[in-house]
Amino acid sequence: MAAAVAALPPDERRRAALFTDSYGEAAALEVLGPRFGLPRVTSGHNNYHLWGPPDTDVVVAVAWERDRLDRAFAEVVEVAPVTNRLGVENESSHQTIYVCRRPRRPWAELWEELGFYV
Repeated sequence: MAAAVAALPPDERRRAALFTDSYGEAAALEVLGPRFGLPRVTSGHNNYHLWGPPDTDVVVAVAWERDRLDRAFAEVVEVAPVTNRLGVENESSHQTIYVCRRPRRPWAELWEELGFYV
């Protein structure tokens, strides 16, 4: 995620947010992200959904299904797979990082669609 954010043009880097499909990834990024200068973390999952959507047109997304991102954003670019150097099999073992630009609708509308509670 840090490499994906660092690769953004400076103007996008300043306004980008991280966007996860799971509170687990969101929490990990909140704990580990500051040392890498990562931006605000958002997620549609559980209580993260209650804290609201990002207020930006650029997000670095992880753990989302590509088709859901394509429906929500006009531009979705695959950046890299999530790697797991330790070989631990878990929910994060086979995911992809995307840069998503230009939400197709206002965040208020998208947020209702992208939120879920389990």
